Amino acid sequence: MAQLRAAHHLVEFMPWFRLTSYLRFETGSSLALIDAIVCSANGVELGWSRDDKLEAHYPFDTAVYLAEEARMLPDACTTRDGRKWRSLPFIIFHGPVAPWLLQAAKVSTQALFYLGFHHVYAARMMMFHIEAAVKAHHVALLSDYECCGLLVRHEMGRAQIKPALKRKHGRSNTEHYNAAGDRRKLSDWVTFSRDREGLSNDVALFEQLLSRDATETEMHKFFVQHPAILMEARGRIPLSHEINFTEPKNQKPDFVFSSILGSEDGNLDLLELKGPGERLVNRGFHAGFAHKVHASINQIRDYQRAMHNPTNLEAISKSLGFSPQNSRLAVLIGRSPQNRTDASTFDIRKREINVEIVTYDEIFESQMCQL
Repeated sequence: MAQLRAAHHLVEFMPWFRLTSYLRFETGSSLALIDAIVCSANGVELGWSRDDKLEAHYPFDTAVYLAEEARMLPDACTTRDGRKWRSLPFIIFHGPVAPWLLQAAKVSTQALFYLGFHHVYAARMMMFHIEAAVKAHHVALLSDYECCGLLVRHEMGRAQIKPALKRKHGRSNTEHYNAAGDRRKLSDWVTFSRDREGLSNDVALFEQLLSRDATETEMHKFFVQHPAILMEARGRIPLSHEINFTEPKNQKPDFVFSSILGSEDGNLDLLELKGPGERLVNRGFHAGFAHKVHASINQIRDYQRAMHNPTNLEAISKSLGFSPQNSRLAVLIGRSPQNRTDASTFDIRKREINVEIVTYDEIFESQMCQL
């Protein structure tokens, strides 16, 4: 898991005994955004890790059982973007297994089986197999999208999708995709996946926007069209203008962030977006945040208050599919101060509040470090 996260993949752990009930019965599974289910079948069910922590392992027969259960899920069991859970790559890393048993498992589950061991080289190979499986799944899914009335284009290292004016075919339920379960609000081209060239082009476009102090509206549109940027920077799923509060009327947080497992952790992060050209600090005897930063902090706190207002519970549940228990607050604004005094003031003031102040340079660096 550590190596996957270091490679900017979003990873969550779930105990094996919860997986089937989560996929079949829990609302969170329809709010999740998952590319693959990975199961380790290398050892006993419970053991101690090197740092004396209790660690779960899945024996081969349990992993096969889970894969069979996932394969038998109905079409209605989908992720947030309408992908059928049963069509997602189910990858099992296992220890030595009798050939006949392995072949029988492949036939009954259609899962992907790879020999896995606990050392650095094996971890890299495991990550390679996961990435290859996800890439193959994306190729098949994009083909299904075209059959369901979504436009698909490939340019500059990106695969992008957009709603078509007319459906190409009448079908809305294919091998991998069920349109009835798609909760996305697609209106323009959105990057579905990208390779290294796509990442490089995203970084170049991001840099252009920052260099000319693009407006808040331009930056919001950029992040909506390229969701991987905020997803990788914040480690959660970004949802734009997802909530429309009843009180105060027509107030919408710029972005809310949920776990890749949907409502699994009961938390929802709120992010208020301002332009990269905004000033962060004022100088003087009592140097501190600039007015726009203070106003943004007040705004995001108002949104948090609205989240727990009983008047808004229905609107929130309708928009998100669940009622969040906790929320972390953040404001994305301005560029990192270059002046040493300003940088010191900024760091001091950030530590004094319960709202995270994020600069555009921090988001930009999260992309640059992948090149």
